[in-house]
Amino acid sequence: MIYKSFPDSLNSQIFWFSDLNYRINKLDEEVRKLFAMKQWEQLLYSDQLCKELRRGHVFDGWKVGIIDFPLTYKYEFNSDRYASEIAKEWEKRRAPAW
Repeated sequence: MIYKSFPDSLNSQIFWFSDLNYRINKLDEEVRKLFAMKQWEQLLYSDQLCKELRRGHVFDGWKVGIIDFPLTYKYEFNSDRYASEIAKEWEKRRAPAW
């Protein structure tokens, strides 16, 4: 969730919920290791959207809400395993992200 406050307007806050397709700039194995250790802060530091926000390249004046929950991604059908966790040779192996 990305939000921006507008204190002088009729609408005081706007929330933007979307899949913007940003990823975490770490190797898949590193992401999964930090995920297993619930190191959300370290993962957020490497999150592409957070990096672009810190640099002022996107969503000027907007902020990311508090993220204190696990990464999300597609799951294998009828399982609790992330898609591509056990990827076949020809399949893409994507790390989970927010």
